[in-house]
Amino acid sequence: MKENGDSEDEIDDYSATSVTDEQTSDLSSQEAKTASEKNDGLKLLKSNKKGNSSFFEFQKSKEDFSGSIVLNPSYTPSTPEPSSSAILPNFSKTDSTSLRNNSESTDDDEWLLQNEYDDFLIYDEKTGQVKTGTKIALIEHLTSHISTDTWFNEVMFQHFKTMFDSTFEFFNFIVMRYNLMPQEGLNYRQYDSWVKKKLNIVKVSCYMVLFEFLENYWYPQYLENDLLRFSYLLEVFKDDKMPDVDRFGEIFNKKIVEPLRANISDRNFNNKDKEAMSKKYATKVIPSHLYLWKTEDKLCPIYFNLFSFSARTIAENLTIKEFDIFRNISSLECLDRVLNNKHIWQGGSPNIKVFINMSNMITNFIIYEIVKEKQINKRVETLERCIDIVEELLNLNNFSAMTSIVSALSSSPVFRLKKTWAALPENYKGKFSKVSKVMDSNKNFNTYRELFNAVKLKTPALPFFGVYLSDLIFTQMGNSDLVKVAGINEALINFNKRAKLQLIIKEIKQLQQFSYN
Repeated sequence: MKENGDSEDEIDDYSATSVTDEQTSDLSSQEAKTASEKNDGLKLLKSNKKGNSSFFEFQKSKEDFSGSIVLNPSYTPSTPEPSSSAILPNFSKTDSTSLRNNSESTDDDEWLLQNEYDDFLIYDEKTGQVKTGTKIALIEHLTSHISTDTWFNEVMFQHFKTMFDSTFEFFNFIVMRYNLMPQEGLNYRQYDSWVKKKLNIVKVSCYMVLFEFLENYWYPQYLENDLLRFSYLLEVFKDDKMPDVDRFGEIFNKKIVEPLRANISDRNFNNKDKEAMSKKYATKVIPSHLYLWKTEDKLCPIYFNLFSFSARTIAENLTIKEFDIFRNISSLECLDRVLNNKHIWQGGSPNIKVFINMSNMITNFIIYEIVKEKQINKRVETLERCIDIVEELLNLNNFSAMTSIVSALSSSPVFRLKKTWAALPENYKGKFSKVSKVMDSNKNFNTYRELFNAVKLKTPALPFFGVYLSDLIFTQMGNSDLVKVAGINEALINFNKRAKLQLIIKEIKQLQQFSYN
């Protein structure tokens, strides 16, 4: 048996003298196969060595030429960087899935390729989606070598801050998965199979997970000083021949390294620094004030009243203005609005605030335009114009401004004008009754939901955002973050709760893609 700490030269001598071509030819067919496997295994062992120490050591059998690979208890890495176990082909971003599909294994190897933490994941019996799990089990599913769960990945990327203590911890779990260790007691054939059919694919999955996260889901609010410690990964990924690694390096440097080095030092990084940096790199905020884009070839006055332009023109311009604000609302703002927790601070929800301010501004503007008139006939004309605008907003599927104006007409200053309402023509009373029923809050806005569901994602539409905020808050408050499961000591993360939140946010993001022309 080879003693721990034997040098690489000793292994070379053993491989050269113990099993030569002449000796192999004299062995029986079974012995020759065993000797060949041993030589292959020693090559694998050497390819994974750095310096005079290795993760593994070869233990030779006393009875024949066979042996097994076991963990080397005396191994001490020379650097904290993960070692690369094999050279990977340069495939495209989608090839990690095809690698999984082509990883057919024999029955003997099946136990080698199984997930290690599946017992700590609970699946929904109807949908098959992950409901709960431990941190390490969720990361294993995220970087699985068996299949890719795109919906799971989306939820994880968007809500990782509510599941992990920090961005650093989330990255660290993925890096630990990249440095996956084999089971003990593997022979050469099993180790070779494990590397090709599991380890290599897991490495690609980890790399692609980080790539997708940084490219499509990264926000400046995720910046943490400790993330600079992962800069060495760029060299690791280059050594492992990961696909499109130069592009990954550009994204990593642009979104993590450059902002951190430009704004902070290792000694000085507090919440105020983080807030200032996040604001610097945050998405733009559209100011909320009333103005018109289209003016029917008329000069737009500094102060306009409801009769400056037609009802259609006012409705169109309100819609364009509101949609400009709505399309800038980020997923992170939606989460920040319902979480409101400094521990997982996301940078506030500036565009949501602007959107709400815009709605309040419309409401106040309509109230003022009505009550400022001293003559009843002028008030009736203004009230009619407001109802005409609401009708045009309904035709444009702008339920946001429509709600603002209906709220203004239902407010105490306007609704108590009994003589004005009495003088309103019956057809206008019917129109107002119709739109009021649409925005009735009874049964959780059931009428509005049915009407909006009929048009959303088919044509441009602006929702009444208060309904989405209510759904997000009820989902957040009505579901616990952790779940206890019988037989598992550790409390499991309620992943199903995050998936429900993401369904709401995803619909908001989809609505932003249907813009008004």
